[in-house]
Amino acid sequence: MFNPFAASARSRRGLAARVSLWLAALSSVPLCPPEAFAVPLAAVRGGRAKPKKVADPGLSNITFTGFRMLADGRALLFVELSAKVPVTVVKQKDGVVYQLEGARVALKNNKNPLITSGFSSDLLSARLVVPHASRSKGKTRKKADVVMPRVDLVLTLRSNVAPTHVMTERAGGAVLEITIARAPK
Repeated sequence: MFNPFAASARSRRGLAARVSLWLAALSSVPLCPPEAFAVPLAAVRGGRAKPKKVADPGLSNITFTGFRMLADGRALLFVELSAKVPVTVVKQKDGVVYQLEGARVALKNNKNPLITSGFSSDLLSARLVVPHASRSKGKTRKKADVVMPRVDLVLTLRSNVAPTHVMTERAGGAVLEITIARAPK
C-alpha cells in the first residue's frame, strides 16, 4: 500500500540534498553588481522610449465626485477640483450638462458613473465625460484648431427639474456644488 507521508519524506531529503549542492555551486561563482543586469527601458519597449506625460499646469484636476441627500429632501452633488474653473450649463431633454472649461480628469476611475437611482432624489446618475474635441491623441493641430480642454459633467434626471450650481473656492482648490430640488408632485 502507498504511504503518502513516507514518499514526501523521501522527496524532502532528496530536495534538501539538491538545494545544498546548488548553494555550494553558487558560492563559487563571483557576484556581479546589480547594474550589470540593468536593461535600458528603450530596449524593453522595442527600441523606443515612451515619453512621459507632463501635466499642464494651467489645467485644474478633478479630484473627487460625491453625492449626499439633505434633510429637506434635496440632493447635493459635488465635484472637487484643484482650482476654480468657468462653468457653462447646457440643458438637454433628459438631463443637464455642466461644461467645466480648463479641467481634466486625472484618474481614470473618476470617469465611472455615480449611480444615484437608489436614492429618493430626481438625480439618476452623474458622469464625467471628456468630449472628443478636447482630447489630444498626439495629432498635430493648427493653431486655429486648438480647443481649451474641458470635461462635461452629465447629469441624468428623473423629472424635469432645474438644478442650481455654485462654484466656491476652498483651501487647496475649489468645489462645484449642484443642488437638485425635489420635483413638485
